[in-house]
Amino acid sequence: MNSKQSRSENINLHGPVKSAYWYYTYISDSLGNVQDLQKAKEEVMYFSRNIGGAIFISFDNKGRIIKQIPRYENWMDMTKKPLSERYAIFHEYDDKDLQQKKNIKVVKYPKYSIYNDYQLVKQNYVYKNNIYQNDNKQVFGYVYLLDQHKRIKQEKFYLVSDSDKFTLNEKDLIRKTEFIYNNKGNLIKQNIKPGISGKEMPFNAVDTESSYCPDLHFSYEYDNQDRIVKMTLYGCEEEVQSETYTYDSNKNYISKNEIYFTSSLRSKVYVTKKTIMYYDEFGNIIHKQYVPEFPNQKLRGFMYELPEHTYYKYEYDEYNNWYKCKVYMNGQDGPITAIIERELEYFK
Repeated sequence: MNSKQSRSENINLHGPVKSAYWYYTYISDSLGNVQDLQKAKEEVMYFSRNIGGAIFISFDNKGRIIKQIPRYENWMDMTKKPLSERYAIFHEYDDKDLQQKKNIKVVKYPKYSIYNDYQLVKQNYVYKNNIYQNDNKQVFGYVYLLDQHKRIKQEKFYLVSDSDKFTLNEKDLIRKTEFIYNNKGNLIKQNIKPGISGKEMPFNAVDTESSYCPDLHFSYEYDNQDRIVKMTLYGCEEEVQSETYTYDSNKNYISKNEIYFTSSLRSKVYVTKKTIMYYDEFGNIIHKQYVPEFPNQKLRGFMYELPEHTYYKYEYDEYNNWYKCKVYMNGQDGPITAIIERELEYFK
């Protein structure tokens, strides 16, 4: 799985990146009539966090995540401060597994913006989260069955608790995902079933969760150029979430993503049921729009009233990775609401 371009990791990096560390260097004092300016500033930071992912992340020379620090002690204050190993997450990989999986054929998919994690080949890794302050490790294991065309027919996901050994047993099976293709070879459906160990767990995907209902599945629709134009997560006889994708007519990247949270199954609080994301050619959000559900709807975070439109403008390095982002929450041309900076280290 290419974690540098995975939407579930909320990161989008190019080239031989060794580490990335981002933080806010400026938050405007002019945030309107608010009772607590500091809390309002924290909400500005929180609701624009989707452009950066974990505040610190590092990779090995194969592009795999080896360390993340997703937060500080105050998880809403993302101004620069000393990083704490207490919140560090570590990944260790099985190189033999990498060799076995590197030749698995995957369907064509866009690199950015689309939620394509369930179409990517994932590697086995050991996961350790320091926040629990113990030596507990978990093994995330992925095993693939292939069809006669060497496409993925089934993915089996295992979670082995309190272990650092890549030994997978059926009792640790969380779920099985069946891949179904059309006569053009495009992936059109993924049926998701719980394993022995996953029956009592929720299914987490696309920023939400669902029960393991008998009809739980992803479906995909394509245009006449075989590009994905719609993804739907369906479960318990209703849509959990759907997304529609619009492509730039000149450079063929996803320039617009309309996200619909339509189900009562979702577990997180969203500002509105429909959100539109606009992207540049490097896969970065340049405009986020919350679509009101009724006239004069108050778009509230926790305490601070959010604008319907937020704009992002970037400065890029030679690898087309941004190192500075200006956030505009009072119109596309300013004034600047916040500034985010990112320190990037590359392998030589």
